[in-house]
Amino acid sequence: MHARAHVQVRAAVPPGSRLVEWYAGVGVLGLSLVPGCEWVRCSDVNPPRAAFEASRAMLAAEVRGRISYLVGSAAERIDDALGADIYIDTNTKSPTPHRHIP
Repeated sequence: MHARAHVQVRAAVPPGSRLVEWYAGVGVLGLSLVPGCEWVRCSDVNPPRAAFEASRAMLAAEVRGRISYLVGSAAERIDDALGADIYIDTNTKSPTPHRHIP
Protein backbone atom coordinates (compact mmCIF):
# COMPACT_ATOMS: atom_id res chain seq x y z
CA MET A 1 0.00 0.00 0.00
CA HIS A 2 1.31 3.43 -0.82
CA ALA A 3 2.29 5.67 2.09
CA ARG A 4 -0.26 8.35 1.19
CA ALA A 5 -3.13 5.84 1.16
CA HIS A 6 -1.92 4.43 4.46
CA VAL A 7 -2.03 7.89 6.06
CA GLN A 8 -5.54 8.48 4.69
CA VAL A 9 -6.79 5.16 6.03
CA ARG A 10 -5.26 5.82 9.46
CA ALA A 11 -6.97 9.22 9.57
CA ALA A 12 -10.34 7.66 8.77
CA VAL A 13 -10.23 5.09 11.60
CA PRO A 14 -11.40 6.59 14.89
CA PRO A 15 -9.89 5.44 18.19
CA GLY A 16 -11.61 2.41 19.69
CA SER A 17 -12.78 1.06 16.31
CA ARG A 18 -13.47 -2.59 15.65
CA LEU A 19 -11.81 -3.21 12.29
CA VAL A 20 -11.83 -5.97 9.67
CA GLU A 21 -9.16 -6.01 6.97
CA TRP A 22 -9.75 -8.45 4.11
CA TYR A 23 -6.84 -9.32 1.77
CA ALA A 24 -4.46 -8.04 4.42
CA GLY A 25 -1.24 -9.43 2.91
CA VAL A 26 1.37 -9.39 5.66
CA GLY A 27 -0.99 -7.30 7.80
CA VAL A 28 0.93 -4.01 7.77
CA LEU A 29 -2.19 -1.87 7.89
CA GLY A 30 -3.96 -3.87 10.60
CA LEU A 31 -0.78 -4.13 12.67
CA SER A 32 -0.27 -0.38 12.49
CA LEU A 33 -3.89 0.38 13.44
CA VAL A 34 -4.40 -2.13 16.26
CA PRO A 35 -2.90 0.03 19.05
CA GLY A 36 -5.81 2.47 18.62
CA CYS A 37 -8.50 -0.14 17.98
CA GLU A 38 -10.62 -2.30 20.26
CA TRP A 39 -9.82 -5.22 17.93
CA VAL A 40 -8.61 -5.96 14.39
CA ARG A 41 -9.41 -9.07 12.33
CA CYS A 42 -7.16 -9.64 9.29
CA SER A 43 -7.51 -12.30 6.63
CA ASP A 44 -6.14 -13.30 3.25
CA VAL A 45 -6.43 -16.27 0.92
CA ASN A 46 -2.73 -17.10 1.25
CA PRO A 47 -1.45 -15.29 4.33
CA PRO A 48 2.25 -15.07 5.08
CA ARG A 49 1.65 -16.28 8.62
CA ALA A 50 5.32 -16.27 9.71
CA ALA A 51 5.79 -12.62 8.66
CA PHE A 52 2.56 -11.58 10.37
CA GLU A 53 3.42 -13.40 13.60
CA ALA A 54 6.94 -11.93 13.64
CA SER A 55 5.49 -8.42 13.35
CA ARG A 56 2.75 -9.16 15.87
CA ALA A 57 5.39 -10.28 18.37
CA MET A 58 6.89 -6.77 18.24
CA LEU A 59 3.64 -5.17 19.43
CA ALA A 60 3.21 -4.26 23.07
CA ALA A 61 1.96 -7.25 25.07
CA GLU A 62 -1.37 -5.57 25.88
CA VAL A 63 -2.06 -5.04 22.15
CA ARG A 64 -1.12 -8.47 20.72
CA GLY A 65 -4.34 -10.17 21.77
CA ARG A 66 -6.47 -7.60 19.96
CA ILE A 67 -5.39 -8.65 16.45
CA SER A 68 -6.04 -11.93 14.67
CA TYR A 69 -5.27 -13.34 11.23
CA LEU A 70 -7.24 -16.09 9.53
CA VAL A 71 -7.19 -17.74 6.11
CA GLY A 72 -9.91 -16.99 3.57
CA SER A 73 -11.30 -14.60 1.00
CA ALA A 74 -13.61 -11.75 1.98
CA ALA A 75 -16.59 -13.90 0.96
CA GLU A 76 -15.36 -16.80 3.11
CA ARG A 77 -14.57 -14.52 6.07
CA ILE A 78 -17.68 -12.32 5.85
CA ASP A 79 -18.69 -13.23 9.42
CA ASP A 80 -15.52 -11.49 10.64
CA ALA A 81 -17.42 -8.26 10.01
CA LEU A 82 -20.00 -9.08 12.71
CA GLY A 83 -19.61 -6.41 15.34
CA ALA A 84 -17.14 -4.40 13.25
CA ASP A 85 -17.38 -0.63 12.90
CA ILE A 86 -15.09 -0.47 9.87
CA TYR A 87 -14.03 -2.88 7.17
CA ILE A 88 -11.25 -2.47 4.66
CA ASP A 89 -10.93 -4.53 1.49
CA THR A 90 -7.32 -4.06 0.43
CA ASN A 91 -7.92 -6.15 -2.69
CA THR A 92 -8.57 -2.89 -4.55
CA LYS A 93 -6.23 -0.30 -6.06
CA SER A 94 -7.39 2.30 -3.55
CA PRO A 95 -8.33 0.75 -0.21
CA THR A 96 -10.95 2.84 1.52
CA PRO A 97 -12.30 2.25 5.02
CA HIS A 98 -16.04 1.63 4.96
CA ARG A 99 -18.12 2.24 8.05
CA HIS A 100 -20.61 -0.39 9.09
CA ILE A 101 -24.18 0.84 8.94
CA PRO A 102 -26.36 -1.04 11.46
